[in-house]
Amino acid sequence: MKSFFYLSFILFSFFTVKSQTSFGLTAGYVNANAKTSDFNGDNSESESGFYAGIVLDNKISETVSIVAELSYMNADNINFLQLPIFAKIYIANSSFNVQGGFQITYTLEEVLDDFTKFNFGLGGGFGYDITEHFFVETRYIFQLNDYFKGPDTVLESKINFFNIGVGYKF
Repeated sequence: MKSFFYLSFILFSFFTVKSQTSFGLTAGYVNANAKTSDFNGDNSESESGFYAGIVLDNKISETVSIVAELSYMNADNINFLQLPIFAKIYIANSSFNVQGGFQITYTLEEVLDDFTKFNFGLGGGFGYDITEHFFVETRYIFQLNDYFKGPDTVLESKINFFNIGVGYKF
């Protein structure tokens, strides 16, 4: 858990060095789709919830921003911390943007010994700046690592996340 907070601090410190950094708040709906595969087949379960957090948007050119967020997420009474780092590319000088990057998710609940609390995923999404301050966005994150780290090589467990939300930049 300490390494997660250290990584968050280092990344947020990096983003605040630039003068084009804006701070904000973000919140919205999340759907967590858990999939477990073993010798009996696949089992999938989907849970909905919410997320809320802070966002740092570092504009590095007229059309490109690097965005870092730290969000608390709750889906079916399971609590997570999400740390997405995404590139945001604006399309043809408009308010629409395409996003891509990675996300680290940390499970705040106790887990069994054969499971990890960390999820590393890649994702993409779209956004729209309604005004200079208000924005909407949607993302889908595919988990790359396996939550199960035990000796049974047949079991695989992953959670993918779908977020749709709004935000305000100061």
